[in-house]
Amino acid sequence: SEIALVGLSSEPRPDPVTNLLYVDIVWQPATRISGNYKVFVHLLDNTGAIIAQSDAIPGGDKVTSRWSAGEVILDRHTLTLPPEVALSDNLEGYQLVAGLYDSIGMQRLSARTPDGTDVPDGRVPLGSLSQPAP
Repeated sequence: SEIALVGLSSEPRPDPVTNLLYVDIVWQPATRISGNYKVFVHLLDNTGAIIAQSDAIPGGDKVTSRWSAGEVILDRHTLTLPPEVALSDNLEGYQLVAGLYDSIGMQRLSARTPDGTDVPDGRVPLGSLSQPAP
């Protein structure tokens, strides 16, 4: 089954008041999906360690087996940042990654870049954190 991670519908920005980071992912299946998958979103520090994460059914209730081919799925994830990260002036070293996994077997789906290169661990890079608006 082919599911495209189209991109982000908005730039992920941490909220310095709540320490929450909202990540809005856009998915688009090319075919009908047979399995039910969960989405993981990880925030990695500059050593690659996971410092915040979200695991959820896409869009809260948009079960993947009910997706239609070509449908656009908007999928918001909320990550709670450690205070020292939320208040940091330099977030360039922090990377967001996302992917899909089978919630029963915990097996991640393999992922490829648009040019066909395999993505290690099924973790698709979403880019680095941007600065909060002043």
